[in-house]
Amino acid sequence: MKSFYLTDMSVGSTLALDYPNLVVTDSLHNYMKLSGSSMSTGVVSGLAALIYVARVGQAKADAGTGYELLAITAVVLGGASIFGGSGTVHGTLLGVAILAVLKIGLTLSDQPSELVGILTGALLLAVLTGDVVLKKVSARRAMGSSVTVESA
Repeated sequence: MKSFYLTDMSVGSTLALDYPNLVVTDSLHNYMKLSGSSMSTGVVSGLAALIYVARVGQAKADAGTGYELLAITAVVLGGASIFGGSGTVHGTLLGVAILAVLKIGLTLSDQPSELVGILTGALLLAVLTGDVVLKKVSARRAMGSSVTVESA
């Protein structure tokens, strides 16, 4: 929803482009855009909390504990670089789908629940290692193609 707001709506696309300047600007119009964005984030978070309480039946302070590894792994699997850069919502959803298949597959094969966390961490390390190796290889290729040797 945030991606749709920031890319497809005129207010959101200007907000995405002008965000660093909105904090220090004195324009009432820009202030209202930033305030509206912040308020909509709170409204969506409240709606998510209501859905969670309706599903689980109780509200606990530590309800989201342990989801950090899953969230980071899903985003990195989706194509976002952990070292900076940008990713897409579609890629993140693909990463979530991969992790869901992993978790459901391990549950159906009657494996211990701790194995999900272990394999998620191993998958994250493998993806990060592959990203670093790929960057080094592409840097070497770029270096090698830019150097030419002249024969006398």
